[in-house]
Amino acid sequence: MALRKPIVATGTSQYYVKDFKTGYLVPSNSVEQMTNRLLDLIYSPNKRKLMGNAGYNMVKQMCDLNEYRKAVYAIYQNITTPQK
Repeated sequence: MALRKPIVATGTSQYYVKDFKTGYLVPSNSVEQMTNRLLDLIYSPNKRKLMGNAGYNMVKQMCDLNEYRKAVYAIYQNITTPQK
């Protein structure tokens, strides 16, 4: 994803791969569906580019130090604020 490439992965990767957005999720026991998704990307350069860019943007957002700092700060604020 950081290399702007779409991902074809099994369903256990749903945290990282957004189905039909950053790549495809397929059942782990479906060779036919995995093959179809790979062929779809091979023959669809525009789709590869769109999904690859979406994955890159997702990684960029997830790995942004300022965004990480804000998220950690929000967690600490939440657990240290007295409950009413």
